[in-house]
Amino acid sequence: MLGGGEFAMRIWMDPDKLAQYDLTPSEVASAIRTQNTEIPAGNLAAMPQSDPRAYTYTITAGGRLNDVDDFRNIYLRTNNDGSSLRLEDVARVELGASSYGVDARLNGSSMAPIIINQQPGANALETAQGVREAMEDLSTRFPPGLEYVAPYDTTLFIDASVETVYHTFIEAFLIVIVILFIFLQNWRFTVIAMSVVPVAVVGTFAGFYLFGFSINLLTLFALVLSIGIVVDDAILVVENVERVLSEEDDISVRDATIRAMKEVGGPVIATSLIMAAVFIPVAFLGGFTGQIYQQFAITVAISVAISALMALTFTPALSAIFIKHKIAGTGQSKFKRALNTPFRLFDRLFAGITAAYMWVVKGLVRFWLLALALTVLTGVGSYWLYANTPSTLVPETDQGLF
Repeated sequence: MLGGGEFAMRIWMDPDKLAQYDLTPSEVASAIRTQNTEIPAGNLAAMPQSDPRAYTYTITAGGRLNDVDDFRNIYLRTNNDGSSLRLEDVARVELGASSYGVDARLNGSSMAPIIINQQPGANALETAQGVREAMEDLSTRFPPGLEYVAPYDTTLFIDASVETVYHTFIEAFLIVIVILFIFLQNWRFTVIAMSVVPVAVVGTFAGFYLFGFSINLLTLFALVLSIGIVVDDAILVVENVERVLSEEDDISVRDATIRAMKEVGGPVIATSLIMAAVFIPVAFLGGFTGQIYQQFAITVAISVAISALMALTFTPALSAIFIKHKIAGTGQSKFKRALNTPFRLFDRLFAGITAAYMWVVKGLVRFWLLALALTVLTGVGSYWLYANTPSTLVPETDQGLF
C-alpha cells in the first residue's frame, strides 16, 4: 500500500530565523527530542521509608506532546531576563502526512493506492481474476462512501493480446482453407490437407501438458505459425497421389497412394527433421532469451513432428478412402464448367506468372555470371541492412495507458 495515512508533525524551519538567533537545525532537533520524551514521574509514599503510609500515590505527568500547540511551545532557549525562544519563533509547525513521496488522486479526489504484484510462477490473468473476486466480496462490507476502482490493470493488455491471437488463429485457419481450395481446386484434397490442422493442434496441447506449458502469447503465436507449416506435408502427399492418378488411368486409388508414399515418404521425414533442427536448439538457449523462446520453439517442433506423423499415416489413409479417380477426358456438365470458370481464370494467371518465372530462371542459368553477381550483391545488401537496423530486446507496444 502506497502513501499510507500515518500522521506526523511537520516542522518547517526558517533558515533566516535560525541564523538570527544563532541556532542550528541539530540544536532544534535535540530540543524537540528532549522535551517530547515519555519518562516516569515517580510516586508518593512508596516503600521503603521510615514512616510508612497506608496508600501509595502514582504521579502521572504528560510526557509526549499531543497537538500542534504543544510543539509550538517547545522551549529552545531561556535567557537570564526571563525571556524565552520557542519553536514557533523559528519554524512553522503543522500536522501532516508522514511522507509526501506518494500523492495519489483519482478524478481530483484523494485515494489510497494498493499495488498487487503476482508471485514468481503465478498466472497473471488468474491472479487478476482472483483479486477482482476478492475485492468484489470485500466491497460488500465497506463503510458508506468508500468504494474501490482499478484505474491501472496490466492484465487488460495481456487479455486483449491473447484475444487478438485467438482471432488471428481462426483467421489464419480460414485463409489457409481458401488458399488450399484455390490451388488444389478439389474439396476432397482440401479437407484431407486441413484435417491435419485440428489433429496437430490437439497433439500440441498434449505437449503443453507434458512440458508444463501454458496458453500464452508465445505458444499461441507458435500455433498460428504452425498452421501454415503442418499442412505442407499433407499437401505434398495429396498432390503426389493426384499426380500418380492423372498419369495412369488404370491404377486404383489405393495403389496410387502406396506409390505416392514411397516417393515422398523420405522427403517428408527429411523436411521435418530439418525444421526440428532449426527450432529445437533455440529451446536450449540460456538466460532471459532462452526463457522467452523456449515455449515458442518447442511448440513449433511438436506441431511439425505431429504433422510429419500425420502425413505418413493419417493423410495416406484419408487419401485412399476419399480421393476419387477421375479418368482424363471425361466431360463435365455446363453447371460444373460455369462453377469452374474462376478457377480456369486463376490457372491462366498462374500459368502466366510461372512462364515469366521460368523465363527469368532460364536467363539466370544462361548468364550465370550475372546470377553470381546478384547473389553476392544480395548478401552484401543483407549484411548492410542487418548492421544498420536498430536492435532492441522487445518491440515497443502501445498498451493504451496514457
